[in-house]
Amino acid sequence: MKMFAEVLVLSLIFRLIPADSQFEFFKSRCDLNCTFGYDHLDSESFKAFPSNCTNVCAYLSLDENSNLSENELNPVFQNVKVLYGYLNVKNTKLKDLKFLKGLEKLECDEFTNLKIEYNSEMTTIGMTNFSATNCEILISENVKLDRFDLPNLKNFYITNSNNNILPEFTAKYLSPNFCITLEEMTNFMTSRFLNFGTFNVPFCNFSTPTNELFGEKVCEIRNFTSSNFDELCKRIIGNVIIENGDEQYVNKLKNVTWIFGTVKIYKTNLTTIDFLDSLEYVTNDPDGVVGSEVRIQVKGNKNLMSAVFPNLKNHRELIFKGSVGY
Repeated sequence: MKMFAEVLVLSLIFRLIPADSQFEFFKSRCDLNCTFGYDHLDSESFKAFPSNCTNVCAYLSLDENSNLSENELNPVFQNVKVLYGYLNVKNTKLKDLKFLKGLEKLECDEFTNLKIEYNSEMTTIGMTNFSATNCEILISENVKLDRFDLPNLKNFYITNSNNNILPEFTAKYLSPNFCITLEEMTNFMTSRFLNFGTFNVPFCNFSTPTNELFGEKVCEIRNFTSSNFDELCKRIIGNVIIENGDEQYVNKLKNVTWIFGTVKIYKTNLTTIDFLDSLEYVTNDPDGVVGSEVRIQVKGNKNLMSAVFPNLKNHRELIFKGSVGY
């Protein structure tokens, strides 16, 4: 009789959330007592949220009809570390999502994602412990949002090995003052399982007592000249341009691992490019859009016969043109 009652309750709960695939997704991940049976969070439904659980199954939507303040949301989510389902926050007056600061992992099913959009008062996201997800992420039309504040988000993953489509991160139409930290960009770029959609995000000013990031010296160079380049710099903020006359200085770049900008090698007399052996990542113009242009361009180098980038992690955005060997 007890088993029949549990099955009946479970059935009633999932009548609120349609589709057999969603039922199976929750059933395989959460106990009945840690499953939220509503897909909209408001002043009535939030009373049924399993706030004592650390792992929760829920399709969560907050919008202009939710009528919940940050103070009301804090105790509801204070124990939640893992959320299976989705999270959509749209058209609210919330200033941040710090009520989810304890959330460490969000796992979406095949047809859901993480959306934060059209929140007119939101200035930061503030999910500071959020570190892992397989969800596509859309952050859009939050006109006052000037920081992500997602310092630990780095573990992007896929749950369906047969699906070659990677999760996509899109960020657009945010505050004119918005910027992304180098730490956040480093975390995103080093993920094997993440693509960028539209990503309108310039970098924040970088400043630490040692000018180091992850143990490597960072140099912000807005007008790059190879003759004046400091060989101790391993991470460059700015666009690296190598032109005719720079050939004698290019070996200064041998220790560079990251360029938060683009690389352009134009009309030189180089016969080989072997001075970027340590380079692992090239992002985008520091004031531009990720993916908005080819990150490494090698053009008009008539004597060039070979080029090697042995540690470069992504070769898709590299172009050669007007070189003998290419």
